[in-house]
Amino acid sequence: MRRFAAALLLILSSWFFGGCGESDDPTAPNTFTPLTAIEISAPLTRLAQGTSTPLRATGNFSGRFNRDITADVLWSSDNPEVAEVSNQSPTRGRVTALTPGSVLIRAELDGISETIEISVTDDPITGLVIEPDQVEVPQGLSRQLKAVGSFAGGDQDLTFDVVWSSQNSAVAEVSNALDAKGLLRGIAPGDTQVSAAFDGTEATLAVTVTEAQLQSLRIAPTDPTLANLVIFDFEAIGTFSSGEELDLTNDAQWSSGNTATARVGNTQPDKGRVTTLVPGTTTITARLSDLTAVNNLNVVGSPAVGLSLTPSQPILALDTSLQMEARALLQTGGTREVSELVTWTSSSPNVATISNAPGQRGLIRAQSAGEAQILAVLGEFEVDVRLVVSATNFSALEIVPLEALALPLGTSHMFSVRGVFPNGTRQDITRDATWSSSAPNIAEVRNEEPEKGRVQGMAVGDTQIQVVFGNLNQQRSLRVENLHLEDLNLSPTNRRLTAGQTLQFTATGRFSDGLNRDLTRDATWSSSQSDIAAISNERAFQGLALGLRLGQTLIRARFNDVEIETPLLVDTAP
Repeated sequence: MRRFAAALLLILSSWFFGGCGESDDPTAPNTFTPLTAIEISAPLTRLAQGTSTPLRATGNFSGRFNRDITADVLWSSDNPEVAEVSNQSPTRGRVTALTPGSVLIRAELDGISETIEISVTDDPITGLVIEPDQVEVPQGLSRQLKAVGSFAGGDQDLTFDVVWSSQNSAVAEVSNALDAKGLLRGIAPGDTQVSAAFDGTEATLAVTVTEAQLQSLRIAPTDPTLANLVIFDFEAIGTFSSGEELDLTNDAQWSSGNTATARVGNTQPDKGRVTTLVPGTTTITARLSDLTAVNNLNVVGSPAVGLSLTPSQPILALDTSLQMEARALLQTGGTREVSELVTWTSSSPNVATISNAPGQRGLIRAQSAGEAQILAVLGEFEVDVRLVVSATNFSALEIVPLEALALPLGTSHMFSVRGVFPNGTRQDITRDATWSSSAPNIAEVRNEEPEKGRVQGMAVGDTQIQVVFGNLNQQRSLRVENLHLEDLNLSPTNRRLTAGQTLQFTATGRFSDGLNRDLTRDATWSSSQSDIAAISNERAFQGLALGLRLGQTLIRARFNDVEIETPLLVDTAP
């Protein structure tokens, strides 16, 4: 469900808060506030030979605002034979992997520069699929297709790298234009096949073009009540003369009647994405052709009166990272997590950078020994903490849990690793270390975010889980056993939340060895009324529920043949 992605904080833009000088528009041209830092973000930093990925450059202007400057910077590669980067529109900032090796990609503007390391592998493609797996599109409308390739190092988006073709272009065309790769357009009623080809591997998709005409447009959900300080995806639903309904969110033009209460995105990938700012009312409008749909939006809850940051006194070792958490202090006395809504700034990017990139907001990366002030801004509120990057190296690594672990077959466990300083203090470096298993057929360990360090039991037997950071390494024994699940518990129970808010559920299982284990990431989750509250089965977000509209639903967790449920009420309570 598209609107659920907002709650998972996967794709957000930094323009929701903050301003650009007197214009209060961070997208406006900047002529007076100097650029002080650049951040580069990438969907992937490990590419298979012959593939590509887009880079994004975000500029920090004196700590006052952030702006996407991908089209403004000069891009360069320190080894164009390994990977090249484009400075030409519409592919500016896109890196193409050419030969195996490592390369530094640089972005430079106004004397400020930053680099990102890209690794190129010679992994062959092992599979190719087109998403979605079937398409029906009305004549005259478009649908974006996606090609996903499988490699030894994981899946890659190959939408830009494949060659697209249509078996019958009189029925449907699919674009190979650089700015519209994979865009399917219905030309005339009928059936055809669309193909995507990469390095000798091909995938096909059945496409039907209908002659139905768009008759009405509506926004879902209808006239909702949302919590304050949340992000929520609306959908524009079109009804055609055939009676069919289609999601036209990306085709519509979006606007908010009161941007002080809530703003709505009108560019990709934020079309229909609403951020609530203060309690109040507004209208959300979607327009397509000569049709208009209007929704009344009521934003409830307590307004923010300040901000707090955690941790309050962060200390990092060199070459490590730390995720900061920002919470809005509410007038009623509660708090709300808003890390993805604030604008982050580091006073000394040469000491530590902090990300404003979608999905990574608040992530600090230590660059050199020293101190920096980390600033978070939410509208009129701001707070900072002093960050220390230590020049002292770790003396040892410590894997948690500290003892050998028995893992039931078919379940998983999240390991973490702490770096131990000579004075005995510790820092979590789970995301910075490299993980491996001596017997991945018995237990495999994930080495990619957002679940780096999670071990999955594959077969009964013994293995060693190893972690490496710099010149230090540590390992932990792991046994996978065929244990029987005797009981399953779900928490919290009998809860309520406001539409737009999320709630994390936890599943706990008791096994035949008498021990309880967290099965949240291993259970299958469902909601009896998914239009009232959705619940995620996406990796790293399993059990996260999102309120969608007023009503009651049952949240269910199932592992093997055992299922448990609890009521969840979505209402207007702040």
